Amino acid sequence: MPDKTILVWLWVMALVPGSLAADHKAEGKIFFSELSQMVLKDNLSIQAARSQWQAAKERVPQARSWPDPMLGFAVFQEELHTRGGPLEKKISFSQKLPFWGKRTLQGTIEEHKAYMAEQAYRAKSLDVLSRTANAYFELYYLDQAIVVNEELSDQLRSFSRVAERKFSTGRQTQASVYRAQVELAKILNDLMTFKQKRVSMLARLNALLDRPSSTPVMPAASETISNPFNSKELKLSALQNRPELLAARLMVSKSKAVRSLAYRSFFPDLTLGYERSQIGAGAASMAFDGKDAEAFQFQLNLPVWLNRLIPKANEAKALQQSSQALVKDWENRTSADVADVLVRVQTAQRLAAMYQSTVLPQAKEALKSSQRGYEAAHVSFLDLLDSVRSLLTFELDYYRSIADYHQSLAELNRIVGAGLVPARMEGNNE
Repeated sequence: MPDKTILVWLWVMALVPGSLAADHKAEGKIFFSELSQMVLKDNLSIQAARSQWQAAKERVPQARSWPDPMLGFAVFQEELHTRGGPLEKKISFSQKLPFWGKRTLQGTIEEHKAYMAEQAYRAKSLDVLSRTANAYFELYYLDQAIVVNEELSDQLRSFSRVAERKFSTGRQTQASVYRAQVELAKILNDLMTFKQKRVSMLARLNALLDRPSSTPVMPAASETISNPFNSKELKLSALQNRPELLAARLMVSKSKAVRSLAYRSFFPDLTLGYERSQIGAGAASMAFDGKDAEAFQFQLNLPVWLNRLIPKANEAKALQQSSQALVKDWENRTSADVADVLVRVQTAQRLAAMYQSTVLPQAKEALKSSQRGYEAAHVSFLDLLDSVRSLLTFELDYYRSIADYHQSLAELNRIVGAGLVPARMEGNNE
């Protein structure tokens, strides 16, 4: 079985290269590894899931405990005369003894519920981490998109001024000037849209951290991308560690215990009791005159209403079959999810590498060449605008692929379920 922490370790290594940490901290930026610790500590839904888990654990000893004993005390309003004297008071004590195995099974059921609550806590933590990563790297993309649009808008203003000077000297048509202004207006509109989206995404991220919506966050994501994952190992790890799948398996064990408990309902419970009656002095001079009476009680409930017991057993059987089908369904979904998300990770990784090594350098060189050609009157202004537009598109696509890579990686981590809280299956021996 692959180490449960290796996926998160590789993920953190991909996000946080050590040589960059000091510089980003100096700039007030924050890595996702730091933010993830904050969200695991401060997120309210994680805290609620953790408290539900703790509450579920407290129900285990309650289910295994004995029923409360019964203490009775009776005073007679009128004297009841017996041969030994008047009956004055009566004290009784009884204890119900459930049929063998019932208390143990009730505790086992609650124990499985507690383990299921633990898996729900793990699932919630992984889900919140995934949502945090989605918001964090979306902020990263929006920040880069804002920088790219601002840089190209400044460059386009410079080109526009050159076009205006050429138009004033008759070397450029007025249509080129208008075209430059239209392109600049489009970039500025996109810039405003990105800034508005950033406000919305920042509020979403801060909500996960239980902080005011305007609390600043400056992502320090690395552009270093790697793909060290083996699909078979990922699938195996997911089938062994995904919280939803573990919870489904625990449900099978719980349903077996519920079914065993339902069968034990056909057997009676025993109640043992002791009773002492206080008798006053009588008129007769006999040996038992005024002597208290004692009695020992043995009671059994009679499970004779089969119209209740048989449907209860059938219900437990149906629940067991349902939970077994659910496990198989989660196994199928997990295998499909791993394959789907891994393809997204690999696609984003491939695109980012292509843009970084080939497309962006060529687009930048093409823009420089077009700029030199335009200044020398060898390239038209429309060709120069096309070069600007192409570089803008490619740079946005590059940063989009980086964000998609990390977001997909976070989703993969949620599915695999490794590295957060060790998966536990204690008690799954039914």
